[in-house]
Amino acid sequence: MDIINNTEADRSETNKAHAEYIRWLDMQESLNTQKANIKWFGDGDRNTSYFHSLLREKRRRLQLDRIKNHKGKWIQGDEKISKAAIRHFNAMFNLPISKLDPSILNCIIKEITEEDNVLLNAIPSEEEIRNAIFNLSATSSAGPDGYNGSFFQRCWDIIKKDIIAFVIDFFQGKPLTKFYTHTCLVLIPKNAATSSFNEFRPISLSNYTNKIITKILSIRLNPLLTKLISANQSDFVKDRLITENVLLAQEIIKSISNTNKGDNVVMKLDMAKAYDRISWNFVIVVLRKFGFAKIWTDMIFNLLSSNGCPHINHLAYADDIVIFSGGNSNSVNLIMNILHSYEKSSGQKVNKDKSFFLTAPKTIAKKTAYFDGMVNSIVKKLNGWHEKLLSYGGKVILIKNVLQALPTYSLSAMCPPKAIFKLIEKYLANFFWGYYRNQKKYH
Repeated sequence: MDIINNTEADRSETNKAHAEYIRWLDMQESLNTQKANIKWFGDGDRNTSYFHSLLREKRRRLQLDRIKNHKGKWIQGDEKISKAAIRHFNAMFNLPISKLDPSILNCIIKEITEEDNVLLNAIPSEEEIRNAIFNLSATSSAGPDGYNGSFFQRCWDIIKKDIIAFVIDFFQGKPLTKFYTHTCLVLIPKNAATSSFNEFRPISLSNYTNKIITKILSIRLNPLLTKLISANQSDFVKDRLITENVLLAQEIIKSISNTNKGDNVVMKLDMAKAYDRISWNFVIVVLRKFGFAKIWTDMIFNLLSSNGCPHINHLAYADDIVIFSGGNSNSVNLIMNILHSYEKSSGQKVNKDKSFFLTAPKTIAKKTAYFDGMVNSIVKKLNGWHEKLLSYGGKVILIKNVLQALPTYSLSAMCPPKAIFKLIEKYLANFFWGYYRNQKKYH
């Protein structure tokens, strides 16, 4: 093609080729973003070197070459490791069914009315099903069916008839087949170096059709949470902030440190592992105690059961609790007895290694050492070698969307000294100006 003396047809072909090239670049960027699992990355920066470095790092981190089995011996090979994993998690999620102590549920008041149950158990409309689908993430990891939300949202007009029929059948009491309740158990390493399965966090990747139903149920349940969850629980409830309890705990600790008010004790409880086990039977009994109709509890159980699969008696659940009490032996013994009764009934266990008593709290002072964790989280992110592959545009997005948001949680409950802000600003400036394509820059 003559670049200078080209015809109108040549220019048209050139424009078409350029448009096709841009389309393939967009597809490559979308694929790389999804593979690297980057949610903060914006448009306008096709940094393939950055994407590929993240992918290599992710594959290296998730590669499991050897691990210790239940006897503490190192094993290697995919077959041996997979058998050890199945043995470990079968033992974890198939514990003996807990014996429920009815007295521990006497404090639960019936909060769900007949009107609430009518709304919870009603057959969903087409609009409600569509809203549930479009409120789910389009790019979350796919389950065993291989589909994520992008397919269901883009093809809604084509598949909506089948999806609506499937959801209505479920709400009318039709049990789900194994295909719908089947999940993939994925192990996420907690640390950079792992030596046992206890150092992995298992998560379940469900089929998207299963997520549609759970989303509908959760949206319906959401307005009732304030009635079911006491005011002491300040997170995951609308119009409540977890920082409220953080600030309250700080003030109480300052107050009880006054020796004139007698002996006091603070208990910080952590449930065993980050994915604690709680009995399904216990959950169902608690739901019925709150006043949920049998139709609702049956739907919950139907979502969790798998026809023809090993029965799982316990589910993943996590929580941290802070208890303030008098320091006398009677008060402490009463609390320990209540916790023991709860453990027996629910199947959960208090992690004694991570729980502790605080009997002589010190007043919190404005010292930079208290905020090392907050600063280190930013430094750790900046020290990632693949971040240095970003262009200036990519660095701006990373700083604004990620790095500046990291200390937000801590700053909402604590006020660090000015030196901390200056230190963070220094790190961000050095990151932005310091390196680009392995060359030091100045400003």
